[in-house]
Amino acid sequence: KMPPQADATRPRRFFEAELVAFQRRFLGGAARTVEAVSTGGGTRSINCAFEAVLRRRDAGGPRPVVLTGNPHLAVERAERRFGFLLERLEAGGAIDVEKMTAELDRPEVAAVYAQTLSYTDGISDEVPAVLDALDAANARRKKRGVAPVCLINDCCLAFSILVHQPSYRILDRAPGATPILATLDAHKHLGSDKGLSTVVATPGALDALRGAARVGAR
Repeated sequence: KMPPQADATRPRRFFEAELVAFQRRFLGGAARTVEAVSTGGGTRSINCAFEAVLRRRDAGGPRPVVLTGNPHLAVERAERRFGFLLERLEAGGAIDVEKMTAELDRPEVAAVYAQTLSYTDGISDEVPAVLDALDAANARRKKRGVAPVCLINDCCLAFSILVHQPSYRILDRAPGATPILATLDAHKHLGSDKGLSTVVATPGALDALRGAARVGAR
């Protein structure tokens, strides 16, 4: 028999805090201040991350561009929903870091979507190298008064990599010039009911979602 939980009536925010605190043990950022939002699944977390990034952009500016390699299908859905332009820079199933780097000074580039373990191919993008390139480019963009390029790091399947390869826990890195939004699914790793997912981000990266309760709906 299992006795009733003493905290069973606590508001949702307490549950979310516990979930994020546990995930940060392997996602990274446990020793740093982060922002987070929980969602009903990985696709919604990806949508949430894109919405947060695109709300930061000037609505009257050029069509935002997202750079990627071989993305999850949810990214194509996000492209149709939010109206950005997805540019694939793929080599061997992963994002081509050299080609990506050459595009990062374009003002219309809003984000890079990189996967720590691809859902379809089992291939990881070189996320640490991607972030190195982004930090360098965003330092240049800041001097020109251009909005930074955000990194959306899809970690939804990446438990084993995050545990065994510390360099991929990018939220542990010293704060740089790049806003980071990392997605992770609790139902794939923690034994929770499907679906339960989280976006964990560097300070300010989720600010644009304050007051926006809708995710996955119009």
